[in-house]
Amino acid sequence: MRISLDASGLFLNEHHVQFPVTKETFAEWIGPPDRTVTLKYNTLLTWDALGIYAFSKDQKNIDALAVLLSSPPRYKYQPEHTFQGDITLNGKNFQAQDFVDNKMTLGGVLAYHDLDDDEKTSVSLAFSVPEPEPPKDHSKYVLTPRQGDFIVFKDFNFKLAVVNILMYEKKLITPAFDLYEFADLHRDRKIDIEKEGYAFIAEVTRYFTDLQIDRKFASKITKIVQDGGDEIYGQLLRFWDGEDNTFNIGSADDFDQFPNLKRVSLFGDTSSSVLDALRARGIKVTDS
Repeated sequence: MRISLDASGLFLNEHHVQFPVTKETFAEWIGPPDRTVTLKYNTLLTWDALGIYAFSKDQKNIDALAVLLSSPPRYKYQPEHTFQGDITLNGKNFQAQDFVDNKMTLGGVLAYHDLDDDEKTSVSLAFSVPEPEPPKDHSKYVLTPRQGDFIVFKDFNFKLAVVNILMYEKKLITPAFDLYEFADLHRDRKIDIEKEGYAFIAEVTRYFTDLQIDRKFASKITKIVQDGGDEIYGQLLRFWDGEDNTFNIGSADDFDQFPNLKRVSLFGDTSSSVLDALRARGIKVTDS
């Protein structure tokens, strides 16, 4: 028995396997299955002597094929014997280490390599049609001006501290910005985070600059505790080490717009003049 997968597709001996394959066709190729096991979402057909088993969603067509590589089998539907035939992937004998994240796609077929819990022993190798990737929503991070009463910030870093609370902690602002997703969906140019993430990326900074925050959310802010590990800072400056004053709040003026803000803990090197201005407003300033 030979199984091969390359750019031209999946082959079982000389037969080109194009999923779905009817059970009758498969039986013509390798004989009828020794047994059938029906589970909640699939019917499993098993060829014990060959070490092969197949999956059927509608009990008529085979949607995926697998071979057992280790013994004893894990599940009742797996063959009693391991697969003893030849497996070639892209012209080379099957090697577990050739897989990335235990998966590879060739010729429109997904090959999935299952490892034992110790991640050393090959359990099985399965072949199926890969699930289509969901369409990308390129409009997800497109901001359009809205009408309403929005907070106008004088200090961008204060705005970021507020966004961190409303977007990532309280989840009142959606979508929660994800830098890597933003880069993937960005169309105007390719954003290379690994190269550009040591500085501010203009498109990302512009996103947070243009982000409108409804004034109704101001009452939700009762305290601000700045921390270098806050989600917002990794989104703006991916590889920031937290060792400088890049995100220090430099003005107390914006605090006047948040009537329920009673306590703050800002970065340790925040200007004493800012801290004094906060105390003068009746805001408790703490170290943590």
